[in-house]
Formats: sequence, structure tokens, C-alpha cells
Amino acid sequence: MSAKINRSPLKAPPLREAGQSVRDSIIDLLFGRLLPSLWLCTLLWALVLETALRRQLRWMPSAQAYGVVALAFSILTALQLLYARQRLRALELGRDGERLVGEFLDGALLPLGARVVHDIPADGFNLDHVVIAPQGVFVVETKTRTKPWAEARVSLTDDGLLIAGLPPDRDPITQVLAASRWVSELLEESTGQRVAARGVVVFPGWYVEPMTRQWLNAQRPWVLEPKSLPAFLKHEPPILSDREVAMFANHLARYVRAHQSAARNP
Repeated sequence: MSAKINRSPLKAPPLREAGQSVRDSIIDLLFGRLLPSLWLCTLLWALVLETALRRQLRWMPSAQAYGVVALAFSILTALQLLYARQRLRALELGRDGERLVGEFLDGALLPLGARVVHDIPADGFNLDHVVIAPQGVFVVETKTRTKPWAEARVSLTDDGLLIAGLPPDRDPITQVLAASRWVSELLEESTGQRVAARGVVVFPGWYVEPMTRQWLNAQRPWVLEPKSLPAFLKHEPPILSDREVAMFANHLARYVRAHQSAARNP
């Protein structure tokens, strides 16, 4: 059969799912780091057994030497297993948080005339969700954290935010500001129309202290529990027409598909 006939019936690949980058990281952790170590450890112990058996048959390779190497790699594999267990739990939590927030945004914002694009790859990072609504473009960063036994509270300060009373290892405010600038530049380059994307940081399942008037007047990113986002959007004046909402969403989706195609065909 001619190769020209064997073409995919799909005109374009589907958009990325919420949490897909985290899922890719899970696969890379399992198949890129853990399984090779397990395979090598198994191989070395097989060599130890083989050498011991051959020794019984008067063949003289050193089983002790193989045993020392196998023991060293067994210790390394055990450390890899401990690391992988902790890392997998964190990745799975982040993935599930992104998916749940994505599902909520799709269900709550689409009836309001908004469009949502998930898991957008950028230069060395990815954007969890981008909402294009009549009220503007919003970059939503999901922070899914395990809740402490004490009160799970996100507090806002002049310097940023505190999670359960402690500063985060990586400042989500700085992250979402950088992501917002990146989206604004991408859309302006793609459409020729300037739009200032606004950052939003959401903490699923946590109590987030209300933002002060000073925080809002300073045009700092919104920090919310996800279910509060639709109400905040409704209080914002519309600045984009339906045509502009569709245009920005389509250009962003086209960028994601082009990035996927380039990744598949380097």
C-alpha cells in the first residue's frame, strides 16, 4: 500500500491535558532513572549467582568481586527507591491538583464566555492554565501542597506570601509574573495586538487570606482558592470582545500544537 494513503485522519493533534508536564516527569522518573538502576542491580546479582555456580564447577572467577559491586549497586538502588517514592508522591499530588483545577476552570468559566488552554510549554518551564476571558488574559499557577496538621492557611505579606507560616522554597509570585510576561509577549508577537496578562496563584484545598486593597491596587497577582476565581472575574470590567477572546485562544492553541509537532519531529 502506498505510504501516501497511510496518513492520519486527524488534521491536528489534541491539546495538552492539565498536568501533562507533571505526568511526563513521572514517566521520565520511572523509565529514565529507576528502571535502569533496577535492571543493572538485577544483572549484577545474576552474575554473582552465575559465578558462584561456576566456582562449584571448578571455574575460578571471583564471586567476591562481583558481590562487592552488586552490594554497592544495591545500596544505590535502595537510595533511588527512597528518592523515587518521595518524588512520585509529590509529582502525583501536583498532577492531580492541576487536573482538578483544570476541570473546574473548564466547567465554571466556559459558560462565562471564557476559553481555557492547559499545560502550555514555554522556555524551560510550563504554564498550568491560561484563561482567555472578556475580562482579559489570566495565567493560573496551581500550587498543590500537602496540608499540615495545623491550620492550612496562605497568608499575604508585603514581601510575598507565607504557606502555613513559612515562605515557600520557590516564590510563586515571581513565577507567575514571569509566566504572565511570557504569555503577553507570545500573544503580541503572534497576533500583533498587545494584551497584558495577569497572574493568578491558586491553592486547592487551602484557606487563602483575602487580598488587601493595597495588594490589589499594586496590580500584584491574585492569590486565591480556585473556586473564588469565577467571582473575581465577574467583578472585572470586560476589555476583550468575543472575537478577541477567540483569536487569542486560537493563537495560543496553535502555538501548543506547533510545539508538540516540533517535539515529535526534532
